[in-house]
Amino acid sequence: MKKGDVIRKRYSALGEMIQGTHSANYIAIDMVSCCSVMLKTDIPEEELENWADAKKKLATCKNNLNNIFDIMDIFVFESKSYIVTEYLDVTLLEILNQRKPFDISLLYNSLTQTLLIFEGIGIIHTDIKPSNIMYSVHQNVFKVIDFGSSTTHNTSGTEYIQSRYYRAPEVIFGIASNIEIDVWSVGCVLAECILGTPLFPAESDEEHIFLLFHVIGQPSLEFYKKITKNKLFLQQANQNIYLADSILEKIEKEDDLQNLVIDEMVEDFPHFGVIKKLLTFDFNERATPSQLLDMLISFE
Repeated sequence: MKKGDVIRKRYSALGEMIQGTHSANYIAIDMVSCCSVMLKTDIPEEELENWADAKKKLATCKNNLNNIFDIMDIFVFESKSYIVTEYLDVTLLEILNQRKPFDISLLYNSLTQTLLIFEGIGIIHTDIKPSNIMYSVHQNVFKVIDFGSSTTHNTSGTEYIQSRYYRAPEVIFGIASNIEIDVWSVGCVLAECILGTPLFPAESDEEHIFLLFHVIGQPSLEFYKKITKNKLFLQQANQNIYLADSILEKIEKEDDLQNLVIDEMVEDFPHFGVIKKLLTFDFNERATPSQLLDMLISFE
């Protein structure tokens, strides 16, 4: 596709392709509404199904419509599948990289409202991260985008989901979960906005587990009993859980891992009093979307 190409007698491409993770993206003009849209193509079949499921679910939502990322159309044209979505201005990742000041309470409120919507209609996004959060200038709201990895059922614990830095403990350890993994990711995103760097910048499960222990402490024995993978990196002694010697030996060779402890961060950054409630080993102890909404005043 090139500038000026018209798809389905309606969408006119404005420029060159913007390569996405799993799709080719084009800014286009909807010649019916005269609005800018994002046109996505070359989408893997499984992701296309996820987008379609998300579109159906989101269409049932009647409240907080400004918080919903608008999946406008999904169709096949000349043997190629297309997704049409609203066009938004800038990603949170771009804002963070450019060190632009922004209203973190607005981000908190936007993400909390989004989690409430997801919980209510039965969507688990599974890939909330700064590059999948965009800001709408005219609506003054942050929106979660990209539903290619989303699901409408509980995760079994066997899937490889979520981007590394924002991956919940239950995913790392193979424990079945629900919307709580999105709550965890939001906690990681908020922490990154305050610190200016990812909270868990791990490159492997070993590093990730070490950082989890170091930042938020050890899991409970009940959590340990649910673990189905990566158990070799932990060891149990009496009623306590410890990092296995093998992981400690590996981490001793690493010089660039952060030395942050969340209880200490609460003293330096008051917002971490709320963020701490999003980042618990056991998802049953994690704040729910409705509880996050009740804590909004603490983020203003």
